[in-house]
Amino acid sequence: MSKTKKITAAAAAIAALTLLAGCSKKAADAQFASSGSAMASKEMADINGKGFHVYADSAMEYDDAEESILAETPAGAGAAPAPETFERKLIRTGSIDIEVESLADARAALEAWTKRYGGYISDSGEWSNSLSITARIPSANFNAAMSDAAGFGKLRSKNINSQDVTEQYYDIATRLKTKRMMLERLENYLKTAKDMKDLLEIETKINSVTAEVESMQGQLNRLASRVDYATISVQARLPYKQTESGFVLPDARSSFRGFASNILEFFVGLLIVILYVAVCGVPLVLLAILLYWLCFGKIGLLRKLFRKARGK
Repeated sequence: MSKTKKITAAAAAIAALTLLAGCSKKAADAQFASSGSAMASKEMADINGKGFHVYADSAMEYDDAEESILAETPAGAGAAPAPETFERKLIRTGSIDIEVESLADARAALEAWTKRYGGYISDSGEWSNSLSITARIPSANFNAAMSDAAGFGKLRSKNINSQDVTEQYYDIATRLKTKRMMLERLENYLKTAKDMKDLLEIETKINSVTAEVESMQGQLNRLASRVDYATISVQARLPYKQTESGFVLPDARSSFRGFASNILEFFVGLLIVILYVAVCGVPLVLLAILLYWLCFGKIGLLRKLFRKARGK
């Protein structure tokens, strides 16, 4: 019985020591984590409290400053969505060529079609036997609008094109957000600038970043407009040799006049060539005859010269 009690007491002592060691380790880990968190908070406060001198006094370049801001940004803030959460950005364009019986009816139908799908006409033109319009239609209505427009006449051709600009769009959006953060940081530094050198340097960087922000915003706006509104070009033509007033008969009188005019122009051109030859060619021929007469004719200057040379 005494031996059993000793074994039980020893087991209880071992369990107590194990429990005590575990509690001590948890307390130490908690203290270490608390201390580390406090140190990290202090370091961020020190970085933010240094003001512009983080970039000016340390002679950091513009790109290094931007990388520093990205490094200080909390994870996930200002970053593009994860690939699986991307909303795909597509620029869609289409073209339709149709044959119609009336240009006036076709124009009225296309104008009503544009309004029905919530779009607008950005460009248009009309000729004696054809017309064309360029419409901007909300991308959500693109497929339906293309199918509907193809039914306004006899379809001659139809083309659809899509350009994926997802990566470009989110790249610009992310860089724009980063630039705005940098601009806000620089504006805060401007308030705490202590001398004229810092003030001028900060203002120069603010102007540079502001120009970049405006340029990127313009790019993003233009890209978003092309994504949100698809472009559809419609060409409507009348049948061959037909105008709005009806079928066009061949104009025999005009064709004969054109033929006679071409014949007359040919002979006039031939006469002009003959006159050029008479005015410019005859004097050249006479000059050549004169030179021959002087050199080899009765006077024969060159001939006499050759004879003297042989006699020597």
